Amino acid sequence: SPGFTTISDAGCVLVDALAAEMAARMLHSTRGRGLQPADLADLAWALHVCGHRSPQVTSLAEAVAAEVFFQISDRHSLKAPFTAPEVIKVVVALSQLGIKSKPVGAALDAVAGHVVKRLRIRHVSAIDKPDDILTLLAAYADAEHFSVVVPELVAATAGQLISYVAHHHHWVCTSGDNVPEA
Repeated sequence: SPGFTTISDAGCVLVDALAAEMAARMLHSTRGRGLQPADLADLAWALHVCGHRSPQVTSLAEAVAAEVFFQISDRHSLKAPFTAPEVIKVVVALSQLGIKSKPVGAALDAVAGHVVKRLRIRHVSAIDKPDDILTLLAAYADAEHFSVVVPELVAATAGQLISYVAHHHHWVCTSGDNVPEA
């Protein structure tokens, strides 16, 4: 081995080399690189779970975030829309990477707006399950991302949770008789 003391050292060098190459390709090519939402979600997740942090990994995470922003923000995109699991995967991965940068912040804002819009129109791919909503909100808290879009996200998801409880558990108070005494 060329001076590596552990397999982990060699793995970090490999991750850095791959991350640098992929980031360069993503940043220097035109939009529509062929990366679908599932690819972006998997790539973000892989960066998170590999457990290695470096400038190269940060550059690739920012490139992924920029592409997520572009695809979610581009109303005329021919890309398939992000599914709820893909959205959650991207947000959790970006939050766990701990990168505080403009591309990551812009992606988190775009995702929040996307989630709010889908909830409001009751889109079939809206994030509407309580566990998914809580995972998403926890990821925004972990990312310490508190932009102007986040209160709207909290309000929309809170409304969805209330609707879920009311619909699935028939737990709606219709009169004062159903309200517990203080």
